[in-house]
Amino acid sequence: MTRPEGERIALEEILIAAFTAEVDRAPDPARMQAIRRILVATDFSPSSLRALPYAEEMARRFDADLLVLYVDFAPSIYDPVPGDVVASKTAIERAAAALRGRGVRASAVYRRGAAAEEIVRAAAEERADLIVMATHGRTGLTHALMGSVAERVVRHAQCPVLSVRGVAPK
Repeated sequence: MTRPEGERIALEEILIAAFTAEVDRAPDPARMQAIRRILVATDFSPSSLRALPYAEEMARRFDADLLVLYVDFAPSIYDPVPGDVVASKTAIERAAAALRGRGVRASAVYRRGAAAEEIVRAAAEERADLIVMATHGRTGLTHALMGSVAERVVRHAQCPVLSVRGVAPK
């Protein structure tokens, strides 16, 4: 059903007026959430590493703590291989140490489980004000079968999520 021209214009004018009023309002610090803790999620893939410079720069600009999160996939039928866990923890600790060496207050966070759920849980438990993560750029059947960790995080996180386009898979 189409609206009469006059009704459509009136609706557009109402929406434009509401938008303009919001833009014209001075920022209200009480409504704005300070960014003091940023969680950046990585799986060490080339795509996920593209989010790190954004997170680092935001941590600098906001003088925020940067939490570098690695989630080790933990299928329930397998026990973790001790060497793999140590290697993963060492890698994430080295990443945080490198950031500290560049003057960023960074710490490592290691989790095991399903990536999206653990990212959301870590952000809540660590009281992150912002999550920064890359998308893997999957499309078509791969996206349909695997889903998108970033989409699930955006849907369930209690804080804003900055999604950085990662390297498209080949």
